[in-house]
Amino acid sequence: MKTTTKRRTAVALLLVTGVALAGVLAGCGGDDDSESATTQETTTEMSESATGADATASLEGSIVAEFTVTSCTNEGETDLVLEAERDSYVLSVDAPDGTGTIDYSGGDEQDGIEASGSVSSVTVGDAGDFTVEGTWDSDGEAFTLTGNCRL
Repeated sequence: MKTTTKRRTAVALLLVTGVALAGVLAGCGGDDDSESATTQETTTEMSESATGADATASLEGSIVAEFTVTSCTNEGETDLVLEAERDSYVLSVDAPDGTGTIDYSGGDEQDGIEASGSVSSVTVGDAGDFTVEGTWDSDGEAFTLTGNCRL
């Protein structure tokens, strides 16, 4: 009786081990790594373009405002394309090579604004923090936009 129980236990263990091993081997890719390369590319792309509750921007200078970043793309340490908003105001930065333009507009007839400027420098850190500097076209005043593009 004890030998039969030991055999059944051994057979059960072999079956469980075989099923587990088959599952592990099925999860391993063969010679075709194209699927994992695609997954890695998508992950990289997602990390370069991020929005979310923590994606914020603060504008300092002659115009002072806080924003929630709604879209943000950066592919290097000196390029940034972003859109941000607060209430009925929209801020956009287009500086794909470290220089470019900034536009800020919105509001209504009483408190509306339309401002454009030149971006003279962009710095983007590894964690998605950015600093954008430049001047407004209307008054030549300097501005600094700081924030992050993190999820």
